[in-house]
Amino acid sequence: MIFLIDALGNLALFGLAYYWLGLPASSTGNLALSAAIAVTMLVLVAYLVALAFNRDPRAAVGRVPVMLIWLAIASLVVAAIIPVWGWAGPIGNWLASALTFSTRIPIQPSWITTAFETAVATIAGLILIGSLLPAAVRACTSGGLHDWRPVLSLRYTGAAITYAIAGLWLPWTLFWWIPQVTSFEAQMASFVLRAGLAFAIYVGAWLIFAGYCRTQTLPPER
Repeated sequence: MIFLIDALGNLALFGLAYYWLGLPASSTGNLALSAAIAVTMLVLVAYLVALAFNRDPRAAVGRVPVMLIWLAIASLVVAAIIPVWGWAGPIGNWLASALTFSTRIPIQPSWITTAFETAVATIAGLILIGSLLPAAVRACTSGGLHDWRPVLSLRYTGAAITYAIAGLWLPWTLFWWIPQVTSFEAQMASFVLRAGLAFAIYVGAWLIFAGYCRTQTLPPER
């Protein structure tokens, strides 16, 4: 039941996003429609997050307001990290030049850039996994964003990495993989099969990972 609701919700979200991105902002009516669709998508995302962590379709409706606040906070964190990520090129060039000058050993700027990007991605991942997701799980239970205690362990971090590979990278790769077939019928059959399988993996992996986050974040049920 939860899988079906989440799948239908994600289909609706993807459809709205596709329509919203192609909507021309050439009139006041289109601007108003664009704003209405954007708000609808935010509410839908908030509900789907609450549903994944709460596992109660009716209770998840009442958690939409606090999830909207959580989404705003998460967006601010991402907005703060993106500019730092953009510093990788200039920092890599400057630091590589400085190290080359001081050590007399050629240092490739790409090495510094890669190390910097890896460090920023690691910090961002730890913030998301260790603090933001646990706060969302607790908010879905208590109704308030007042508990930001981090949850960090090798097992929990490993589960998050596994989810990123199996639940995000794998469906994306499967969807965009184009087999060498010639006929139009075979191409369409391949697309439908790949898209359906990728979507099922995406939804299923998210629900499994969300359930695991719940067990790691909340105290055991008695």
